[in-house]
Amino acid sequence: MDIAHSEDPVSESVLSKPAVPKGEELSSRRTETSTTYRLPDGRLQTYLFEAPVNYKDAEGNWMSIDEGLEEAPDGSLTNGDNSFDVRLPKSLDNGAVRLSIGDAWVSQKPLGMETDAAELEGETALYESGADGVSFEFSGLANGLKEDIVLADASAPTTLQFLLEASEGLTPELTEEGAIEFRNADGKIVTQLPAPVMSDSAKSPSVSSDVHYDLQPAPGGGWQLKVEANPGWLADPNRVWPVRIDPTVTVPAPALDCAIANGTYSETSFCGTSGWPYLGVKAAYKSSPSADEFVRTLLRFNLSSVPANASLSSATLGIWGEEAHSTSGIRIFDANQTFDGTVNWKNYDTYNSGKHHAWTSPGGDYGKYSPKEIAINTSERGNYAGWWEFNGPSLTWLVQRWLSGTVPNQGVLLKLKDEPQHECCISREVAIRSSATSNKPYLTVTYTQPAPAGSKVTSPSEGTVSAKRFKLAAAWNHSGVTGITWQYRTTEGWANVPESKVLDKNGQSVKWPYAVEGGEQHSEPLYWDASDPSISIPVKGQVRAVLVGVTNAGGYTPPVEVQLDPDTGGPKTESLQSAQAASTCLPGTSPSRIPMSPSRDSIWVWNSAAPTTPATRKLKKKASSVRAGSRPRPSKKPAARHGRTSAKLPTAKKVKKKKPTATPMRS
Repeated sequence: MDIAHSEDPVSESVLSKPAVPKGEELSSRRTETSTTYRLPDGRLQTYLFEAPVNYKDAEGNWMSIDEGLEEAPDGSLTNGDNSFDVRLPKSLDNGAVRLSIGDAWVSQKPLGMETDAAELEGETALYESGADGVSFEFSGLANGLKEDIVLADASAPTTLQFLLEASEGLTPELTEEGAIEFRNADGKIVTQLPAPVMSDSAKSPSVSSDVHYDLQPAPGGGWQLKVEANPGWLADPNRVWPVRIDPTVTVPAPALDCAIANGTYSETSFCGTSGWPYLGVKAAYKSSPSADEFVRTLLRFNLSSVPANASLSSATLGIWGEEAHSTSGIRIFDANQTFDGTVNWKNYDTYNSGKHHAWTSPGGDYGKYSPKEIAINTSERGNYAGWWEFNGPSLTWLVQRWLSGTVPNQGVLLKLKDEPQHECCISREVAIRSSATSNKPYLTVTYTQPAPAGSKVTSPSEGTVSAKRFKLAAAWNHSGVTGITWQYRTTEGWANVPESKVLDKNGQSVKWPYAVEGGEQHSEPLYWDASDPSISIPVKGQVRAVLVGVTNAGGYTPPVEVQLDPDTGGPKTESLQSAQAASTCLPGTSPSRIPMSPSRDSIWVWNSAAPTTPATRKLKKKASSVRAGSRPRPSKKPAARHGRTSAKLPTAKKVKKKKPTATPMRS
């Protein structure tokens, strides 16, 4: 089963990282795994990664990590800026590879093997040992040092020995999963060597976990580490050389990106945060469906750098994939178990010294909280190598619920859209670069925080009921507001009120954010026709304003509750109130009348240009008498409501007369 990559070249433009936001980075909001920007419209946008992208310097400031290696004056090699230091000797004959975190350190050196001096090729250090058919490659990681033991051909040894040493107080332990953990006196893991894996050099590499560590005390101090590869796997006539064995050294990461595979690899972990460079989604179909081979990917991001009260306007998950083969696309689901770095096809974590929690269904539990499809189709995107960027309301709503705590953040699971469609004997695949590469998976969230105290919706008022239209207005008591956007709550969070359904006091259409004149501390009234059936506003819903402006002036107001009731035409109906609009019909409003504000119960302003009929003359006279303060006589006949035929009043009982009100006509 291949969960690695193809060697097909790709263009430099495709390899480029996702675009950096056009805004100012807020260095004060940096965390180990995130960076945050203020966008020109005042919203914030946070980029989140599984592996660290920032580290704290001696003064406690967050600084960007430099993952590369560079040559020191004495000929040794060191890593770039980071929270730990790496030193690679000029030659492995006379020095050890060392990783230091403060006063703690761990080192390793191959035994019984001579190497040439290190050569730095790009960001990779190479130590050749031609006589033994073995060489060593090292490259920097954001959370450690990646090492590859390269076996040139079948004559290379299958067992290699190293001397491990550590600072006082650090002790290595070989776990049941095959990893080595260095713990301090408090039992905390300071650094670790994940269980090794090996792969050959086929275009679709064969990967094996049939390689393991053996750890014993060394006679002169320290520990003797053996890396033992299965000779039978190496001797396979189909093996493509060279073969790479991966004993990476890492510092524990706060989030995870891992691939899981069934069959031979059902109990093997392939995590980018452990140094594995490639994840993937794959389905290889055999003549018997029971022999089909699958690969899926799990990603989880630490959201602690995003405020819990953030209101998300968008979320985007990005992965960098190699060329897609024979698939219709990739689909994302919410993962439904909290997996760790030992995750595999059968189990999602390890506890109590080697015990495991099993997935309810092998291959992962998923899809409980995202019933709507979150996917990218190759028919729309294409099959080319490059970024896959998933977004849309369903992903945004999932991340919003992670933030609020209503849904647990257990990450996401990626699988092929057409994985269940067995078709012998083809292979569908997209190889995905992990957090151990420069093109890391990422999650971006764009959001707004609460507006300063005193910002509020002034119309509609709390509990307003309307058959059709709401008057929208807000006020605040601070300076710097330059615009306003109105939103309503849907079943998947907040959405902008459609611009096409909003008019200003002059009857003109609007664009969000609607401009606020300089120095004003209130917005001009706008009028929203909420009766459009395409708008999924609930019968009872919420409306709020989002202010835009200079730094710290923007944000969202507390919402107000409103109700849309087509049978309502009483005092809670919000409406257009403007002399100019009184002579201009709003779309969807009866051409003979326009409703006024709720404070003037069912009073109508007449359109003088409307055609006059006996019926309209009668209603106009009634409205005029109300404006003059007189009490109109009630109609002898019950008025039709909204185009419906009114039922006859009961004749057997005396009907108590009520104060008459004009009834809105159905548009």
